[in-house]
Amino acid sequence: MNVHDLASYYLLLVTDDVTGATTAFTRQGLAGALLAEMIADGSIEVHERRLVAGPERPQQRPHAEFWDRMDDDEKPRTASRCIAVLTGPQGDDPRAAVASRLVGDGALAGLRSSFGNERLPAGDPRRALPLAEQLAAVLEAPDEELDDVTRVLVMLVVYTLSSQRLSSERSVRRQLSKRVAVWRKDGLLPEGLALVVEAVRRNVATAASG
Repeated sequence: MNVHDLASYYLLLVTDDVTGATTAFTRQGLAGALLAEMIADGSIEVHERRLVAGPERPQQRPHAEFWDRMDDDEKPRTASRCIAVLTGPQGDDPRAAVASRLVGDGALAGLRSSFGNERLPAGDPRRALPLAEQLAAVLEAPDEELDDVTRVLVMLVVYTLSSQRLSSERSVRRQLSKRVAVWRKDGLLPEGLALVVEAVRRNVATAASG
């Protein structure tokens, strides 16, 4: 799996194959995935556990809009604050941009209007199902054989309360949550990626309890 496609993987996994609906905390998961992509390409840098816009503005959407909001601040922000700002009322909803990318390469069937004129991706099971099956097969491997992109993807899915998209079996979802808890406890991710997934976990927990 390619870190630069992390947001696409995430959106494809949490989108219902039949209705095209996404789960409740997709905004937080996508914000985390996009921040992880930008940390990987250097357009966001980590300074003393804070995030700051890198020296070069990315050209693609919605990375450019994310970078602009980061660059507007005079000092670095915590990852948790970044997620809150990017998913707040003034933030740009990245779903349409990421979905357009998936429509362009055939991973999604198209875009449709929903309540409040919100545009959501309509799922294409020809691509979504193989991805879920591929991920399920990968997760059968020992932890030490998993790469960082796979760990981040699974953690984002679990932390945004979307693991039902990976398995309909409660026992499988419980086991997945246990593995994610071990990864978090053992600090297996590089600092920047760990900060982002933890920020998503905290923001979803706050939103879910509000």
